[in-house]
Amino acid sequence: MHRLLRAGILITFGMFIICIISGCADDVPTKDVDHADSIPRAHTVKVYPGICLPVFPHTQFVLDLYVGVAAVNVNNIPATGAGRYWMVMPGLEVGTAQLNIEWINRDGSRGATTIGPYVVLAGPDALESPAITHGTVRNGEADVNPAPINASGLLFVFNEPVTGAIKLTDEACADLNWTGTVDDQTAALTPVAGQELANNTVYKVEIDVQDGGGNRFRATITFVTKPE
Repeated sequence: MHRLLRAGILITFGMFIICIISGCADDVPTKDVDHADSIPRAHTVKVYPGICLPVFPHTQFVLDLYVGVAAVNVNNIPATGAGRYWMVMPGLEVGTAQLNIEWINRDGSRGATTIGPYVVLAGPDALESPAITHGTVRNGEADVNPAPINASGLLFVFNEPVTGAIKLTDEACADLNWTGTVDDQTAALTPVAGQELANNTVYKVEIDVQDGGGNRFRATITFVTKPE
């Protein structure tokens, strides 16, 4: 993990240098107030990636304020760094967005500027639908013992947080009114008295959920309980 993080930082700074050479990064005049003449103050900020490049929701930005400053915030998110170079991942929404950059100079004065709009694209992962990584039963499974399910219910685990609905029906798709709960990365069904699973019967679990990016997962999991 540390090796990947180190590589990511080196790549980001490498792209930053390329952008400086190509003139792609934003170099924006800024406003500063209440400064002392004896201490250097930041008057401009260069940002990579610049607005000429599309970005993604979790793009990490590099800021160069030309002189050292005490602190930097971008869209109310504290940046990390020291001196003139700072890094931040403000978490942008897909569409268009801007960076509201604020900093504190070493003399206590403040500076601020706004850069944008940026075109924010959905990343590759944001286009993928959720997937089940574990479930009490599998689609098409036969000879399922109903006793443990009647005791503890049905549980399905996803590879990412989801919201939505889950329900249990009989073979004719009539709702058995088990309590369905979708929370974080799980979708669960809790048994209801009088509606327990019977032996040698076909049941269906209907799942309709989506992730935070609106990618949908819909499935009907059919299973058959074992004979008595």
